[in-house]
Amino acid sequence: PDIYKLTWQSKVGRTYFVMSSDDQLANWYYLPVIEAGTGDRLEYGISFDPMPSRFFFRLRYTDQPAENVQTADFDYDGVSNWDELQAGIDPFRTDSDED
Repeated sequence: PDIYKLTWQSKVGRTYFVMSSDDQLANWYYLPVIEAGTGDRLEYGISFDPMPSRFFFRLRYTDQPAENVQTADFDYDGVSNWDELQAGIDPFRTDSDED
């Protein structure tokens, strides 16, 4: 499989989420990664098997404070950021079940 490294300069106090699109930017999906900013460069390795014909990445971030970015709940819906990513739910959407 091909492996790509996504690298960015982080900012202390910022929490980063990595998103991906493989359909010309129409639909974005969160990858299973949440990174707390350290002021240094952060990296995330991504592998594909098979390799898609095209793919795009973007960072989404918040400056909302959190002691633990995995267990924090940035949309205050009672579900942690990590659990929402694992379920395919946007961790910033306040109405996760769309009711």
